Amino acid sequence: MYRCSYCGSTDIVYDLSRGYTVCTNCGSVNDIIYNSDSELYSRISYPEEPSAIYRRPHSNKHWHQEEVARLNGMGKAYKIYRGLVSKKRLKKGVFVSSEALQALMAGRKPPRIFDHINNKVVNEFLEQSPVLKKVIDIMKEYPSIYSRTTRGKAAAAYIAAKMAIRDPVSLSTVSRFFNISMVHLRRIKRSLETSKDLLSKISYIEDLSREIAEADMFIKKHLGS
Repeated sequence: MYRCSYCGSTDIVYDLSRGYTVCTNCGSVNDIIYNSDSELYSRISYPEEPSAIYRRPHSNKHWHQEEVARLNGMGKAYKIYRGLVSKKRLKKGVFVSSEALQALMAGRKPPRIFDHINNKVVNEFLEQSPVLKKVIDIMKEYPSIYSRTTRGKAAAAYIAAKMAIRDPVSLSTVSRFFNISMVHLRRIKRSLETSKDLLSKISYIEDLSREIAEADMFIKKHLGS
């Protein structure tokens, strides 16, 4: 049985016209099932169509009505989703956020539509590693570093903190956790090394070594290493 590689759900939608498999539980694009020439390169199976469920006999009439209502709601949400993804080619791990989908279903314009599954993990990481928020606050004085995406800023803060306490940084591990390319991480590291006094300011943060050790444990646990 096909399971979502991000949340483990089996509620997978096959969007064959766009070439995606999408998890309806977390909204993530799990796989791109067509190549650039729109040729099938992986075996797929077709889920039961909603119309088949409508036709299926049910002894419980109340359950049937609830199921039809649920499928109608899914149909509206999926129609909106199809309209959004038809405008751009999504990368693996990119999804339409549930908040955006709910806003669009209610007729409101969301501030942001697309998100990346790693942003959820990074936000949780920052919540559990308050010291990195302090590092990011210091980085506000350095626009070339601060003016990055959430994942970019968080990765830069983590690398900077490790450098400030002279702890070796595994860029390959950072790349896997933050889903940022090695090329991008090397640029970040060079920017940190050439930013005057930045590392010195970070080194004065109280309990920095202990907090970074806890951040290391979070990353190791998430990566299963």
